[in-house]
Amino acid sequence: MAKSRVLVMVLVMMFLGINTTFAQSGSYTCNTSPCLLASPQGWFVGEIRAFAFGANGKDQMTKEMLSRGWVECAGQTVPRAAPFDQLFRAIGDSWGSADGKYVFYLPDLRGSILRDWNHGGSQSQTPALGGDPDVGQRTAPRPEIPSPGTQGNTLDNVGSVQGDALQDHTHLLPNGIGPSQKAQKGDQIGGLYGAEPTGKTQGVKDGRFSANETRPRNAYVMYAIYVGVAASRQSSWRPPIPLTVSK
Repeated sequence: MAKSRVLVMVLVMMFLGINTTFAQSGSYTCNTSPCLLASPQGWFVGEIRAFAFGANGKDQMTKEMLSRGWVECAGQTVPRAAPFDQLFRAIGDSWGSADGKYVFYLPDLRGSILRDWNHGGSQSQTPALGGDPDVGQRTAPRPEIPSPGTQGNTLDNVGSVQGDALQDHTHLLPNGIGPSQKAQKGDQIGGLYGAEPTGKTQGVKDGRFSANETRPRNAYVMYAIYVGVAASRQSSWRPPIPLTVSK
């Protein structure tokens, strides 16, 4: 029975002209019209919005969101076939796929800060604020997925991700011990000259403190994606019975 359902899904995708195979990682682009579908309210399938409330997956608020086609961006598995074929046309496996054929992942934005696409070469001028200097080091969002699954987009493509980082900078050494030195990989430069003990930098004098990540000031919101149809589940699904449609 499971094999029959999978075969039906593949035939439906072939009929709709949906490509069923992708590279392990790279860039997905829709080339089969229509790529985008808008709701009567003007919401694009594949659109992400920030909400000033949180739905825990089981409460009434979650049910109402799902009934209107909005699903929290938590990396859920979705089938490529109808009724989610339009969502797949829009985002493909940009955010990864468990099997590389029948399903794809929604973005998993939990605990993440979003950054606008660098989109190098899209304009004659370079990005006004310099763009992303490390765009060539951007990685796939689901590196844990083995082949034949796909890990998602990399480099200068929507869906690629970056880990925590601290920009190279200099530390002034006290008492004229030596010239300014470049701080790399968390080195405490004073330790090289015996002026300060080496180790973790924490409890800075101006009242700020160290933590488990380098981050800007932030506030929690909930990111949700418009999937285009009313959904009835939002937990972590596995093929061939992932996100389903409300009856």
